[in-house]
Amino acid sequence: MTRNMSGGSRIVKNIVDGIKFGLMFAGAFSVIAIVLFVLSGGSALDRSLTTLARVIGAYAVGGVASGAVFGLLRPLARWAVGAAVLGIIVAVPTYAGMRFAVNGFTRWTAQDTSDVLVLSSLVGGLAGVMLRHRLIKRGLWTPK
Repeated sequence: MTRNMSGGSRIVKNIVDGIKFGLMFAGAFSVIAIVLFVLSGGSALDRSLTTLARVIGAYAVGGVASGAVFGLLRPLARWAVGAAVLGIIVAVPTYAGMRFAVNGFTRWTAQDTSDVLVLSSLVGGLAGVMLRHRLIKRGLWTPK
């Protein structure tokens, strides 16, 4: 079916699928956050000066933004190096969202930029390659 789609239709489908994928991750991470919050009696977030609502909101916004970027740039994942680059790019909105969850809408600093880029590079690159490998290994995706 995908072969009969025009280029524009394929891009829109990739973006929509990416957003769905991002929201799945946001939902999973939100469940983890809720469980940790409940198990800690609410104290897990006291040390970081944020709220559970901010964390879940950051996951949701980050999931939509990262998912849309993933969908748009998905063809990069044909190659392992492309998957690493895609993982880094996709992680940026997620880590930026977490920065806002922790600090609110305060002035963005050079340290914030550095933190987001370092975390995105370390975690996103590895996650992109690992996710690509697992999807291919399980027969859930074939690079084209």
